[in-house]
Amino acid sequence: MIPQSGIDEVGSTSDDTGKFRFSLNALRGFDNDGGHLETKALSQTGDVIPPHRHVVSLDFLRVQLGVEYQFGENWRARLSVPYDIKNQDASIEEIDSTTSTQQQAILRNQTIHHRDEAYRGFADLNLLISHQMSGILGDNHLVASVGTSIPTGKTEENPWRLGNAGEEHLHIQFGTGTFNPLVEANYSRPLSGDFSLSTSVRGLFPFYENSKTYRGPVELSGNAEVKYQAKDWLAFHTGYFGLVQSYAQWNGERDINSGLIFNIATFGVTLYPGYGRLRFNVMLPFHGRTLSDDGDGFEPGPTLSLTTSRSF
Repeated sequence: MIPQSGIDEVGSTSDDTGKFRFSLNALRGFDNDGGHLETKALSQTGDVIPPHRHVVSLDFLRVQLGVEYQFGENWRARLSVPYDIKNQDASIEEIDSTTSTQQQAILRNQTIHHRDEAYRGFADLNLLISHQMSGILGDNHLVASVGTSIPTGKTEENPWRLGNAGEEHLHIQFGTGTFNPLVEANYSRPLSGDFSLSTSVRGLFPFYENSKTYRGPVELSGNAEVKYQAKDWLAFHTGYFGLVQSYAQWNGERDINSGLIFNIATFGVTLYPGYGRLRFNVMLPFHGRTLSDDGDGFEPGPTLSLTTSRSF
């Protein structure tokens, strides 16, 4: 799961009806490491293959364009268009010594499962309608949003069926192949002095499978952030981001490589140069695991985020 760009600023109550806001976000993730024990191989001789490990590492870059249009007082429509580049590195880790014949069978098997390759493409678009409410419990702001994902991301055939048949396959997906309901809520309030608090929650709810029998996981995420406004043009912020992802399914069967829990600390700075804003974030995972003991072990790496936005 690629995290979202972070908490948006929801404190403005000016009537900008008829205006657009454009944002550009770049997320760069490093050293997302995984792997699993393997006892199979594509052997041409029928040899018994000693247990070994498939070791996989993924770096990614997501560039996301956001277009927001205010069509009424406190009413906005927002479209997010993400493009992903996912670089996968794969290798074998031997547990016991192997013969050259066994090594060739192990490598043939690895090639159909994991390859050194860069995958590129658009992910699913997100479309949301938002309503901002101010003055709730004092000088606070709440933005509630509902919408849907749009299945523009490339999807794969059932990798478990292909793998069992000894055919090349890919577990990496760029989308779900379905329209999925989206809900978001963003809340902000001032604290003491130049400090303020922002929180957000987000839910994605796939409810049917696509034409390739894939049904994506339910995803629930949330974050909380404390901001210090040091100058009119400069702010510092720190916070927490958490994600819970349920199991995905293939033809009604659980995908044991899905199901994740992330806990991430965030640190950053925002500049207000006069034409909009420029925000830089560092995201440092301090805990992450898969829900299944049988799936790929997974350890998330650090992520850098840079966002710029401007209204017209």
